[in-house]
Amino acid sequence: MRLVTDTVIFKLPEWTGAGGDTDWHQDTPNMPLEPKTGAIQTWLALCEIAPEMGAMQHLSGSHKEGPVRESGDTMANNWAFDEFLAEFPRMREHPISEPHTYAPGDALVHDGLCAHGADPNRTNRVRWAYTSYRIPAETRYVGRPASPWLDSLGLEVGKPPEHPLLPIVAE
Repeated sequence: MRLVTDTVIFKLPEWTGAGGDTDWHQDTPNMPLEPKTGAIQTWLALCEIAPEMGAMQHLSGSHKEGPVRESGDTMANNWAFDEFLAEFPRMREHPISEPHTYAPGDALVHDGLCAHGADPNRTNRVRWAYTSYRIPAETRYVGRPASPWLDSLGLEVGKPPEHPLLPIVAE
């Protein structure tokens, strides 16, 4: 597996104007990489996260449907849950998970094609998490302008994204 991102993310309270819904999407179609299978996203709670803080929810088994789009930014559409299901009716067959309470250090791993989103953070606390996105080492860079930082690394189109910032971390 090749490391693509390690990121600390936060979700501000909704009342700040910046803690609203996390749009429904898949992670993998947003990356300029092929094939679209085998990627994993790890999400680790860095603080206690209650459902009212906008805990992530998933459409269980939705990764089996493949990409909702073959390419392009699936987050650019600002899909609320009902809009996502209207746009991609095949996703209606998959049950939505309940938002969970996470203790610091609790981890969640999902397939890069698993559809997910989150409600607003309706508390006065900031939701903090660490994420790590990993792809199969043989995945190829396709060069679509979808990820400015990947596109800025001088990667060779059609080849695995070999770069010191994208190390192989597991074999």
